[in-house]
Formats: sequence, C-alpha cells, structure tokens
Amino acid sequence: RTTIMPTFDEKQNIQHYISIRTDITSQIELSEKLHKAERMATIGELSGRIVHDIRNPLSVIGMSLENLKIKYGTNNPKEDQFDKIERSIDRINYQINEILDFIRERPVEMSKEKISEIIFESLDSMIVPDNIELILPKNDTELFCNKKQFSLVITNLISNGIQAIDGTGTIEVTVEKNNDAIVIQVKDSGSGINSRDIDKIFDPLFSTKQKGTGLGLASVQAIVDAHGGIISVTSPPTIFTITLPQTLE
Repeated sequence: RTTIMPTFDEKQNIQHYISIRTDITSQIELSEKLHKAERMATIGELSGRIVHDIRNPLSVIGMSLENLKIKYGTNNPKEDQFDKIERSIDRINYQINEILDFIRERPVEMSKEKISEIIFESLDSMIVPDNIELILPKNDTELFCNKKQFSLVITNLISNGIQAIDGTGTIEVTVEKNNDAIVIQVKDSGSGINSRDIDKIFDPLFSTKQKGTGLGLASVQAIVDAHGGIISVTSPPTIFTITLPQTLE
C-alpha cells in the first residue's frame, strides 16, 4: 500500500511529494485465511445436513434391494438391474464418506507410529488393481501422528494415483528422514494434472472426477495441517509431497 503526500512552502506551493509504502502482505494473507475458514465452516455445516438427509433414505433403499434379491434370487432378468442399483448405492456411499471425512473433527491424540503400519492399514481398506505396480518404501521410520487420520491421507493419495492411471502403471511411495523433518512422497505414472487445475486441487468442492465430491484432497490438507505439516503437489509426473516435523511433542 502506497500513500503519497505533498509538502508545501510558506506560500502553500507544492515543493515535493513524499511516498510512504507499507507492506500489507501479512494482512492480506490473514484476510484470505479468515475468508477460507468462514467458507469451510459454511461448507461443513451444509454438508452435515445433506449427509443426514441422504443417509436415512439410502439405508431404506439398500434394505429394500436386499429383500428383492432374496425374493427373486439370482440368475433372473432382474439381476442386472439390481446390480446397477447396488453400484449406484455404493457410489453415493462413497461420496457420503468423503463428506464425513471432511467435516469430522480431527482427533488431537497423537502417538509415535511406524510408517509401515500406517501404509499397511491404508492398503487394507482398498484394492490395488493387478495392472498397477505399487512400490512401497524399503526403509521404515516413526511419525508422531494420529494413525487413523494419517492412514486416510495415504489411502486418498494412493486412490487418486490409481484413478489417474489409464492401463498399466506404477505408484511409488517413498519416505525420507532428515534432521528437521520427515518427507513422504506419493508418485504415480498417470497422465498428470492439468496446469490450470493444479493450484485448485486442494480447494473444497473442486473435482475433475465424475464421482468426486471435491472434498478428498481438502480433507487430506486439513489432516496434514493438523499435524503441523505441509502438503504440495507437482505434475507431471504427479508427486504429492508431505513434509512433517520430526515431532510435535
């Protein structure tokens, strides 16, 4: 911000101009953070209401479908229709879970956990296709974190990599430890992120996927922030980098 003031002589004629510049970068950044926090709170409140309104009738649909499958059995013309309904229910549940992960309060309890066990718990909740080679870190180290929340981070990043790969490919997870930080990277061999989208992928509700809610990576960033870390992305190739402090104890 620049303020310009004139100086006058004894006859009130302008002699000079004085320019005063003030760095207001921190004020702008604080304003942007407050605006983002207000937006996130509004999104969270609205999302919670929507999830509640959807989950109850969805449960009724699911139970009714199971009754129909029992009544008609398998190997009948209606089976394909039942499968379509079941896949649609699974898709809605996937979106509901993404919303719940986003609006759920982050646990504050943290403990020392091995990265190998975090990755194992992440992989236990997902299926890696046979056409994708998953390369895991050979070294192991301890993180000071909430295990369930950080498993969600790894699950989300690996899932994104799987969805980004068309055909055969690789996803590589690496871990490095130095004197100040622990750096975790998830790299995939997919086509990469469009340059016009890369600055927006952590924004709530932004998604390039047909079935996405746009809350998955926003949740990842919120969890990493709660752990005192930083997450960034470069592409291509797409590499998500998480930098965590050695300890928050």
